[in-house]
Amino acid sequence: MANLAPMRVPDRRQDGYMLLVCTLAVTVLSVASLAIIRSSQQRIRLAEAQQFTTRGQATAGGLYQRALATLRSDSDANGVIQDPGNGVSGARAELKKLSNNATRIEVFLYQNSTIPLISTVIDPGAITEDKGKDKDKDKDKDKDKDKDKDKDKDKDKDKDK
Repeated sequence: MANLAPMRVPDRRQDGYMLLVCTLAVTVLSVASLAIIRSSQQRIRLAEAQQFTTRGQATAGGLYQRALATLRSDSDANGVIQDPGNGVSGARAELKKLSNNATRIEVFLYQNSTIPLISTVIDPGAITEDKGKDKDKDKDKDKDKDKDKDKDKDKDKDKDK
């Protein structure tokens, strides 16, 4: 027969020690996991808020530019401008004619909002006058180009002779 060593009886003070260590380790890992999840959720909410803010600013800027374009084409324009395809439902620009020289442009992002995101008073005549000045500049540039072309043609004729 084989020589068997006598079995040692475990010390009563160490009963359940490993169970306590494992429970403590699981608790620490659970707390760390919760902290990581909450941090990720907070970052997601922050990114969504920034995205919403950017979309709102872009929508407001687009409606403002559309209102300016409307005033350029019709200096007596008055009313509400909406763009249903902009991604923000209820966003609108309101044109309010105050006098012959002044029109207020107000841009709202929500259906029933009373505080505008953008509010300016513009002279519609100044917008259309600038447009005319730009056309005159373009005509002058075209005339200069035509003169340059004529000079080039004259040079070519002189070379041929």
